[in-house]
Amino acid sequence: MSVAEIACPSTQVDGESAQSEAGWRARIWCDFEAGPRKTFVRRGHVGPLSMQRPFYPEGCTAHVYLLHPPGGVVGGDRLHVDVSAQNGASGLITTPGATKFYRSEGRVARVNQRLHVIGDLEWFPQENIFFNASNVVQTTDIDVEEKGTLAFWEINCYGRLAGEQPFVEGRVVTRLSVRRQNRLVFHDRFCVDGQQSLNRATGLRGSSVSGMLLLSSLPEECAQAALTLLSDDPHFSCTCIDDMLVVRYVGDSAEQAKAVFTQVWSQQRMALSHRTPCVPRIWST
Repeated sequence: MSVAEIACPSTQVDGESAQSEAGWRARIWCDFEAGPRKTFVRRGHVGPLSMQRPFYPEGCTAHVYLLHPPGGVVGGDRLHVDVSAQNGASGLITTPGATKFYRSEGRVARVNQRLHVIGDLEWFPQENIFFNASNVVQTTDIDVEEKGTLAFWEINCYGRLAGEQPFVEGRVVTRLSVRRQNRLVFHDRFCVDGQQSLNRATGLRGSSVSGMLLLSSLPEECAQAALTLLSDDPHFSCTCIDDMLVVRYVGDSAEQAKAVFTQVWSQQRMALSHRTPCVPRIWST
């Protein structure tokens, strides 16, 4: 078998029931482990977080979808995600659609994500949409070991321009830390506190979408190719920190951010993990 799902004997997370007046409490953990022919997936969950059974469109690499059945995150929710890719394993995680963070009357929604990378891990959730007046703190901690390779992106949309519902009030704090062999190599914190934050020169300068792509353990000559690819597009910036490529996007289109991030990742995947590109089919539906 390629999957082991852990039956959870408890309906509690950190001592609290999965559902309470304060919001949902949910936790999911997922381990990618190397098998003789393909990567095995062991997973378990408490509360409304789950993963579909993995499938293998490119042979050994396990593709899985992270699901949040309630359909959105509200104030008071506490979601915890723990993922590890063991030595020799390769896994790709995405979501079937955007994650929506709804308006809050004051309570904070908290999302904590931990990724431990010994093998190869690709973390490509579709965009986060922060509705007007949402109140969110999202924290991501990544540990990459000596032989681990990481491809990671995060795309955040503030408000819904298509529905003429801009982000004019509310608060969103995102924090991302990357450690390489227990040494902090990257730390990013961004706080949006109403529309004024978005309009500042130190914010998004009037834009509504930000994105970040990280490719860790990338040879220097490959990073230079990415720099060349993005040199003529004012919405993107690109830099290198040790052997990690950092690509940022500021604009008004999650689709544009995802398309270019996918192009950069596809260009570099062979150098990064010795595999040809295989775009998740769910992105085309």
